[in-house]
Amino acid sequence: MAEAEERETGSLEESTDESEEEESEEEPKLKYERLSNGVTEILQKDAASCMTVHDKFLALGTHYGKVYLLDVQGNITQKFDVSCVKINQISLDESGEHMGVCSEDGKVQVFGLYSGEEFHETFDCPIKIIAVHPHFLRSSCKQFVTGGKKLLLFERSWMSRWKSSVLHEGEGNIRSVKWRGHLIAWANNMGVKIFDVTSKQRITNVPRDDVSLRPDMYPCSLCWKDSVTLIVGWGTSVKICSVKERHAGEMRDLPSRYVEIGKRKSSRCGSAVTNLTSIREEVVHENSTSHACPARNTAITPGPVGSLVRAAAVSPGSCSGLLPGVPLPTAPSWTWAPLQSEHTSDGVTTFRPCPVSQFETEFYISGLAPLWDQLVVLSYVKEVSEKTESEYCARPRLDIIQPLSETCEEISSDALTVRGFQENECRDYHLEHSEGESLFYIVSPRDVVVAKERDQDDHIDWLLEKKKYEEALMAAEISQKNIKRHKILDIGLAYINHLVEKGEYDAAARKCQKILGKNAALWEYEVYKFKEIGQLKAISPYLPRGDPVLKPLIYEMTLHEFLESDYEGFATLIREWPGDLYNNSVIVQAVRGHLKKDSQNRTLLKTLAELYTYDKNYSSALEIYLTLRHKDAFQLIHKHNLFSSIKDKIVLLMDFDSEKAVDMLLDNEDKISIKKVVEELEDRPELQHVYLHKLFRRDHRKGQRYHEKQISLYAEYDRPNLLPFLRDSIHCPLEKALEICQQRNFVEETVYLLSRMGNSRSALKMITQELQDVDKAIEFAKEQDDGELWEDLILYSIDKPPFITGLLNNIGTHVDPILLIHRIKEGMEIPNLRDSLVKILQDYNLQILLREGCKKILVADSLSLLKKMHRTQMKGVLVDEENICESCLSPVLPSDAAKPFSVVVFHCRHMFHKECLPVPSMSSPAQFCNICSAKHRGPGSAILEMKK
Repeated sequence: MAEAEERETGSLEESTDESEEEESEEEPKLKYERLSNGVTEILQKDAASCMTVHDKFLALGTHYGKVYLLDVQGNITQKFDVSCVKINQISLDESGEHMGVCSEDGKVQVFGLYSGEEFHETFDCPIKIIAVHPHFLRSSCKQFVTGGKKLLLFERSWMSRWKSSVLHEGEGNIRSVKWRGHLIAWANNMGVKIFDVTSKQRITNVPRDDVSLRPDMYPCSLCWKDSVTLIVGWGTSVKICSVKERHAGEMRDLPSRYVEIGKRKSSRCGSAVTNLTSIREEVVHENSTSHACPARNTAITPGPVGSLVRAAAVSPGSCSGLLPGVPLPTAPSWTWAPLQSEHTSDGVTTFRPCPVSQFETEFYISGLAPLWDQLVVLSYVKEVSEKTESEYCARPRLDIIQPLSETCEEISSDALTVRGFQENECRDYHLEHSEGESLFYIVSPRDVVVAKERDQDDHIDWLLEKKKYEEALMAAEISQKNIKRHKILDIGLAYINHLVEKGEYDAAARKCQKILGKNAALWEYEVYKFKEIGQLKAISPYLPRGDPVLKPLIYEMTLHEFLESDYEGFATLIREWPGDLYNNSVIVQAVRGHLKKDSQNRTLLKTLAELYTYDKNYSSALEIYLTLRHKDAFQLIHKHNLFSSIKDKIVLLMDFDSEKAVDMLLDNEDKISIKKVVEELEDRPELQHVYLHKLFRRDHRKGQRYHEKQISLYAEYDRPNLLPFLRDSIHCPLEKALEICQQRNFVEETVYLLSRMGNSRSALKMITQELQDVDKAIEFAKEQDDGELWEDLILYSIDKPPFITGLLNNIGTHVDPILLIHRIKEGMEIPNLRDSLVKILQDYNLQILLREGCKKILVADSLSLLKKMHRTQMKGVLVDEENICESCLSPVLPSDAAKPFSVVVFHCRHMFHKECLPVPSMSSPAQFCNICSAKHRGPGSAILEMKK
C-alpha cells in the first residue's frame, strides 16, 4: 500500500490492487490488506459511514441506514435495518453483547445482540454520536450518552425505566465521544470536555486550536490510550492529555481530578531518525474473566514483541514507505513491565506510562490510535497540482509517530490508495483499532483497509524478496524463537546458492563457515558442489579443521587440486592445516612425484620440509632448509626449542640471515644470553654492531655496558645512526664520543656533543666555519634560544652577505630584524636583499591583516547578536486573563470583553493599564517601564530572567 511518490489527480487509480506501486528499498512497518468478502458486496451498493471494532467482530454502519456485523474476514454475520438515512455512530460495550446506534434522522437504539432488552428513541434533530457504558453488561452500568445539539446521559432507573439528564449544551453540535471507565470525553464546536460519571463533575475543557476550520468538515478525533490518557486530534494538532488526581488540600470547590497537557512547540512533528523500543506494560486483571485487549483493563494473551525500527525522513507530500526494521531478540512470549499504577472503580489495576505531549502535524487528522508507546495517525492530505495549480485530494496517509515530552518524531509514513480517495473529505475517513491484536481499520465510504504490524516472518520475507539474504539471516538469528515460517539453515543455504549463482565464490565459501557450522554432512555436500564447478580453491580456506573434522579424502582432494595448478597455494594449506587432517604419506609421495619433474623448485622443497616436520623427521627438514638457505630454519629451531644446539652456530646463523637471527636471539635472551652472543661475535664486529644496534633500539638499558664499544662500531659501520644513538643514550661517555668524532671529523656529531656538554658557542662556531651553513646555524640558535648566541651569529654574519640574507629570511620571529639591518655596512651588496625586505614587510602585513580580520569577525558577530535581540524584542507578547497590571495588581484584561480597554506591554514583558502609567512629560515623551527603570535594567532583561 505504501507508494514511493504521489501522482497527479488525473492518474489516480480506483483500487489498491490496480495501482502501480514503485519498488521501494524501504520496508514498511505495517502490512495492509483490503477487507473483502461481504464488505465488498456492501460497498458496491452502499457507502460506509462509521465502523466499530471489537475483538470478536466488526460493526459497520452505512449511509442507507444499515448496520452489519462482520467477522474479521469481512463476512456478514448479521444485518440490522435501523433507519433509511445515514448511520452516524455505532457503540459497543467491552463484552460485545450490547450495541448502541444513532442515525441522521434522530433515531437512537440500544439493544442486546443476544438478549431481548432494547431502548428506542427518536429525537427531533440528528443525533451525531452515541456511546454505551463500557461495562453495560452489568446491571449497575446501564448507561449511555447521545449527542446532537446537547449531550444527554441516559440511565436505567427503578422498574427498568430510562431517565435522561443534560450533561452539556449550548456550544454547537457534539460530533465525537469516547467513554473509558468512568470518564466520558466529547468534542463540540468549542473544544473537548471530560466528564467524571462517578463524581458527576466536568473536570476539564480543552479548547480548539484552529477555529478557522469547520468542525463538521474537520471533526475532532478522540482516543483513550488507557483509563487516564486521552489523545485528542483536531485539524493538524495532537494533544496527549493525562487525567490526574488532585491532592485533597487543593480541592476546595474544584473537581477531584484535573487534566495535564504537554507544552506546545512551534515546530511541527519532524521525521528525525531515531531508534525506538516498544514500552512494555502489564495489566493485572483481578475481578474479570472476559478476554479483551490490554487498553481495556483486562487480561492479555502472549504475543510477539515489536521490533527495533530505523526511521527515515519523509518529506511532506511524498509517499515514502517504511525502512526495514531490525528485530530485537525476544522470548517467545512477553509481559508488560509496570511503569505507573492506577486503581479504578471497576476493581482493575493497570500499569501504564502517562506521557503528556502537544505537537503539530503536517496534515489534517482523520483518526488516531495507540500503538504501544507510539501513535498511529490517519491524515487527510490536500496537495496542489503543479500543472493546474489547483488543490486536489491526495491519498490519505497513515503515519506512526513517537510522541516526546515537547515534540514528536515521525517513525514511518505510508500513502494509502483507497477507493475513491480523490472524492473524499477529511470527515469521510475513520480510523478504528483492535488493541488486542494491533489491527487498524482505515474506513472510507467506498473502502475498508486493514493495517497490522509486520512480524519477523514478514520482515524476513521482504528481505528475501529484495535478495537481502545477509540481513534476512541476521534477522532470523536474532529472532529465531519468534519466527514460525522460516528456518535459519534454509535461509543460509539459499544465501550460499545465491552467491554461487552470482559468481561470488569466495563470499559463498566464507558464509559456509557460519551457516554450515558443525554439520559435517552438509560441509561435504557443499565441498562436492564446489568441486563440480571447479572452485575447491575458493572453499579451501574455510574448511573446518577441528570440530567437525571431515573425511581425509575431502582434504586430500583439495590439496591435489592445488598441487596440480598452484604450488604456492598448496604450500599455504600445508602450513595452515594440521597434519592429522589428511594422510601425510600420501601427500609426501605426491610432492616427491612433482619434484622428479622439477627438482629445484624451492616451494615444493620447502613444503616437503614442512611435511617432514609433521612426521618429526627434523633432520631431513633441517637439511632441506640449509640447502635452500631458507628463513624457516629459524622457525624450526624456535618451534622445537633447539637453542642449546645452536650456541656455537651464531655466526653461521647471522651470515645466513642477520635480521632474522638477531630477532630470534633477542626474543630468547633467557636461553642465549646477551654476553654469550657478543662474545661469539667478537671476531665479526660488523655482525656485533647489527646485534647491539637492534638491542639498543629495543631497550636502551639492557646493553648499556656496551654503549662505549658501540660508539666505535657506529662510527665504523653505521654513521647515519651515530647521532641518534648519541641523542638517545644516557650511558655513553661524552668525552670518549667527542674524541672519536673529532678524530673522524664528524662535524654534526661534534656540534651535538659540544652543545650537550654546554659549549654552545664552540658548536655554533664549528657550524659557521666548518659547515658554513647559515640555515643550520639559525636552526641551532633557535633550538638553544639564547640571546648571546644570536648576537654571536649576527657578529659572525655581518660581513658575509649570504649569511645576512639567511638571517633576514629566518630570524623575524626570534630577533627584531632592525637590529640586524642597522649593522649592515653601507654599500654592501646583499643577495636577494629586496626579496628579504619584501618578506619582512609581507610578514608584517600578514599580522596586520590577521588583526583586521579578527576585528571584522567581532563586529559581524556583534551586529548579528544585535539583530537577533531586535527580532526577539519585536515578537508578539501573549496577554491573557492570568496577566496582571504591575501597578494596580488587578487583571490586565477586563472580565467583560465588550468593554473598551487599553493595555501597555513593554519589551521586558511587564504590563500596565494605560491609565496606571504616569503621563509622559513634554521633555521626555517616551514611556518606560517603571519597574525596570527603578532597577536600572534595559529592555528585554526580564526575558533573560525567564530563560534562566
